[in-house]
Amino acid sequence: MPQSFGHFTSKARDAIRKAHELAIERGQNQVNSVHLMTALVVQEESIIFSILERLEVDINLLTDSLIEAIENPESSTVLSPSYQIYLTPDLAQVLEYSGKVASGLSDEFVSVEHLFVALLEIPSGIRFGHREQPIVQSHFRFQRVGGADPVNRALDLAA
Repeated sequence: MPQSFGHFTSKARDAIRKAHELAIERGQNQVNSVHLMTALVVQEESIIFSILERLEVDINLLTDSLIEAIENPESSTVLSPSYQIYLTPDLAQVLEYSGKVASGLSDEFVSVEHLFVALLEIPSGIRFGHREQPIVQSHFRFQRVGGADPVNRALDLAA
């Protein structure tokens, strides 16, 4: 993980906080990658919305799928009856990898697009409903590309 959350942009910190809030609101004591993806998708004025639009992702369907996944009783597992909140191993990997993505792009701070790329690249194994594919991969595919534009830097539409 980056040395501290001080190395995250304010939007990235807000998304992580929102993921935490989403878990707490549902009585869950673990925050996973689906909570973070949900937070990124619903975040106002986020580049993630632009990326999803550019990829022609049905944002309403993706949002509904993510909400369904975090409200699903299987994702509400309480590790222990306490007031502590835990990061799942997949989310810890996402946070760590997002720092590597930022470093690889010579960025000083981890931003929402770095978190987004990390969420796409780190397998979470989280399924929703009766579907066989992970949430994100069921909506679109991606690959890394070069370029100065953050959208192009992180994603390329691969139909």
